[in-house]
Amino acid sequence: MNRNILFSFATLFIVFSLCVSTSWAQSSSQETDKAKSDTVKKEQEALTMNMFSEPFSSVEPFRKMQVPPSPQMASLGQFGETPVNHSTGVANIGIPIHTVTVNGYSHNIGLSYHGGGIKVNQVSSNVGLGWALNASGVLANTANKIGGDYVQLPTNFSTFNPHTTTTSFPDSRNNVDYMWAHDGLNNCVDTEPDVINFNFGSHSGVMVPVYQDVYREVPYTGLTIVDLGNSYLVIDKNYTQYTFDVVETTYLPPGCPGSLYLESGGCVNVGIYNNSYYLSKVESKEGGVINFFYEDENYSYAINRTEQKYSWITGNGCQADNNLIDVNCIQESSVSGKRLIRIETSENEQVIFKYKTESTGDGTREDLPGAKALQYLEVYNMGDVSPVKKIEFSTSYSSSSGTTGPNHQTAWDKRLKLDQVTVDTDQIYSFAYNGNLSPRLSYDQDYYGYHIYNYVYSAIPTVSTHNPNGANREPQASRVTAGMLNRINYPTGGYSTFEYEQNLVYFSNLNKVGPGVRIKRINSYTDSNVLANYKDYKYISEGTSNSSGLIDNLQSSVNFIDAQNQWQHDLDTGPYKLDCQFFMVSSDDQLSQFMGKTYSVSYSRVEEIMNDGSQGKVVYHFSKIGDIVPNPSVSVASINYDWTYGIPTKTETFKGYGGALEKIEETAYQYKTFVTNNTQFQKSAGPSSFYSFGMKLNRERAEVEPGQQWLFKPAVYNLFKYGYISALVSKTKETKKIFRSGKVFETNVFFSIDSLNSQTTKAVFRDTNTSGEAKSRYYYYTDEIGTQGNYTLYKEPILFLDKKIRGTTEYTVGGGYFPLESINSKRVHSKSYTIDLQDPSSSYSLNLSNPVLSTGIRLVSEVLSYNTKNYPTLIRDNQVKTKILYDHYDSKPVVFLTNFNATDTDLAYTSFESNFKGGWTYTIPSTPLNTPAFTGSTVFAISSNSISKSGLNSSLTYVLTFAVKKNGSETPNLIVKKGTTTVSDSGISNSDINSSWLIYQYKFTGVTSVLIQGSGILVDEVRLQPANTRMQTFGYIPFVGLAYENSQEMLPSNYSYDSQRRLVMSKNGFNERYKQFFYQYKAAFNY
Repeated sequence: MNRNILFSFATLFIVFSLCVSTSWAQSSSQETDKAKSDTVKKEQEALTMNMFSEPFSSVEPFRKMQVPPSPQMASLGQFGETPVNHSTGVANIGIPIHTVTVNGYSHNIGLSYHGGGIKVNQVSSNVGLGWALNASGVLANTANKIGGDYVQLPTNFSTFNPHTTTTSFPDSRNNVDYMWAHDGLNNCVDTEPDVINFNFGSHSGVMVPVYQDVYREVPYTGLTIVDLGNSYLVIDKNYTQYTFDVVETTYLPPGCPGSLYLESGGCVNVGIYNNSYYLSKVESKEGGVINFFYEDENYSYAINRTEQKYSWITGNGCQADNNLIDVNCIQESSVSGKRLIRIETSENEQVIFKYKTESTGDGTREDLPGAKALQYLEVYNMGDVSPVKKIEFSTSYSSSSGTTGPNHQTAWDKRLKLDQVTVDTDQIYSFAYNGNLSPRLSYDQDYYGYHIYNYVYSAIPTVSTHNPNGANREPQASRVTAGMLNRINYPTGGYSTFEYEQNLVYFSNLNKVGPGVRIKRINSYTDSNVLANYKDYKYISEGTSNSSGLIDNLQSSVNFIDAQNQWQHDLDTGPYKLDCQFFMVSSDDQLSQFMGKTYSVSYSRVEEIMNDGSQGKVVYHFSKIGDIVPNPSVSVASINYDWTYGIPTKTETFKGYGGALEKIEETAYQYKTFVTNNTQFQKSAGPSSFYSFGMKLNRERAEVEPGQQWLFKPAVYNLFKYGYISALVSKTKETKKIFRSGKVFETNVFFSIDSLNSQTTKAVFRDTNTSGEAKSRYYYYTDEIGTQGNYTLYKEPILFLDKKIRGTTEYTVGGGYFPLESINSKRVHSKSYTIDLQDPSSSYSLNLSNPVLSTGIRLVSEVLSYNTKNYPTLIRDNQVKTKILYDHYDSKPVVFLTNFNATDTDLAYTSFESNFKGGWTYTIPSTPLNTPAFTGSTVFAISSNSISKSGLNSSLTYVLTFAVKKNGSETPNLIVKKGTTTVSDSGISNSDINSSWLIYQYKFTGVTSVLIQGSGILVDEVRLQPANTRMQTFGYIPFVGLAYENSQEMLPSNYSYDSQRRLVMSKNGFNERYKQFFYQYKAAFNY
């Protein structure tokens, strides 16, 4: 057999990555059988070849490196990892930018700032450090690919134990668990599930795989998540579909440059990679579509400086292995990335993203060469040359100085920062930040990576026995806020300032410093620098001085030590007789990563105090583990229950007066999970709850195969079994109390849950001040109703029953039913039913097979037809029909015609604002005539161009209405014909037509066509409708707002906007102003 070869050892943070052997695709039992059959042969080879040996057994590079998502992906993913709310102490700081709307869905674009702290190695996103532009959506994978996309675990996971003390080589090969670990590590088996931080739409959090190709969020909220191989499909409860198929890959080469690595068992260390995904499409159940387009952005950047030293326990024959050298190297990640360049919708809206070309050699960023900063966001009516909205992102670079190490690069001294956001031209937001943040990869980092001042040129912590001259990496409260946003100036001239403080947690019965920062105070000032109000935040347990902060673990220097062993020769007793211990001390956390420890702070109680209490305060209470999961222990593995922190349990509101506080309102919540299995290794944890198990496995000491002068030495493994649980967390009770004049008014809502289908089935409303009576509402879903079986992925209730409760008896009093129907292959609520009972019934029977057959049910409204975008074009409401016409690519309603009982050929409307003719026949002028219009901004000149409508019903009576005036100095000559007959009895003659708008209206019947012609006249707002109907009309400036609205009585309102899309004026149809608006913003602040 091949001898183990010792290499110059640079780092232990190496993973077994891509596999060159496919043998692991076979079962572990097959591997074991093969090993058994070859045992004798292998032992003979080993005894023959191992005549000589090195004095030290091999040390295998088994430690995993971590490759983070790209800076842009990470900036978005962190909002899923650490939510912005009171329980995390992260303030909600953001700038709304734009909202994209399609049928059934609205997509918000905005800037968000994550105020949990800036880490020294953190890289700015494309809009600046700490900021993220939420413009699309991400699935940011925090796992690392080493041997495939699927987790492989031993079938006896619960009892799996690879440890053995045997000195028999054949016995070791017959030990199934030992060989599973041996072959698994040699063949790069992936034993850890992917963990994905997601952030899209209104959804953010963490998801894990619970079985092949299926992911679940933690905790479960009702999303359907499908792994399609190289993409993901996520469907929310409203059947909105999110497609993630734009892949971004980050790759990290193995260890430090120039190092050599062990190659054994078919596994070659060629680095690790990580795939994350961008949102490419959103489609609502109604068929509204938003598409996202990206371009490539490839670059490499330094993610970490790795330092390692070795401390040997020498004596008694043990000596230091000089092949294991101290290292100090830079780890660089290569990003095959994407940047968003365009959003397009099914309703003709387009959002363009333009990036900044800088003065560097290749025009890319100074702090992240190869990447670009966002400079402009422009909103277009697709096809137009000029944008309807433009946002400029002004950025620059902050410079840093601090304790740096060898191979320092100047790019690490700079960070992209957001200075200003200008919406159109005069809505300006500007920003200021704390200074003193050290360069990236500097030694000035605490245990968690936040800023400190380090007095030594090393990031390896001080360990008295193994590294006495190391760094003091304890967090420093005066430094941890470095780089944080401290001020926002608003377009109004007012501004807000932000104060932060170090996180504190209650750990081991003491208040201790935690990682990162929390918000301490928010001050709001007027444009004249007057403090208008301020909010203070306190994070203490009620009635104590103890922090309400909770954390899974705290770091200390012990986390940075990794104990290992090596067999060495003994001159007296022979080869490989000495079991020698050594320690690797590192700049990176060794222990917590392996033990699955996390460093997310969550607070169980937070006070928000307004103006020192004079304006009152709000106290927020959040859950701890025992509040949500009564018995969180599990015998199979260590389960991550971080998700049980931070769920709202109570909110108390106080008003302040005369220096005192008085409680005026309280809302409390109770929850339930359905975890029933905590002893079995299986995917099911209970109804609607699933486990995702994983296993961390590495070698503490490599095995030594038998030689002529020594026995077999088995490997020693480190093993940690863990898991995640995607559990349904259901609210079971909500209690609201109102405190007034010494009295308490209490209302309770009790919820019943169908745990198998993750659905609320019943809500009971009970007012404690009303004796004997309560109300209940029962909910029903698509999977319960016979005619709705094709729509089970829609998980909102579609039917409800309302009941009164008297004593213990429930009486049905009413309800509603909103079934789904497939239109144009999409899902719409086409009908609305109400259940009206003459008398309350204690024995009401609901026909779930076909609810429309139930007693008392009545159709209230229905959609009788749709257009191509699945907007309703004909509705019936309480037996009254309304016809709706659309413009702007079938997305904006321009006509509502009520009491409509005719056909589509019996109406026509146009206001000449677009190419929409609305049933009229005429030639659109090559150049629109823009003159003071009756509605909107465009009129139509009647000269050689006539307007006609044919196909009318001769048995119907119609009303023709339009606005008319003469065209400049020309002589007006209006001719209206019904059929072939010229109308002479309209009451309006050409002599009545002058330079002011005149309303022409004429009722006729008995013909099949109508014609408007003549010369020297202008017309606008031309309507044809059946008599006894009522018409309302609307016009739009695309993606700006209403251009006009007009009533049946032809009394229009016209709206004007400034260049920033703000309403500035309202006029009637005669161009008479009746309302005007003025805006004034302060000039930008200069620093």
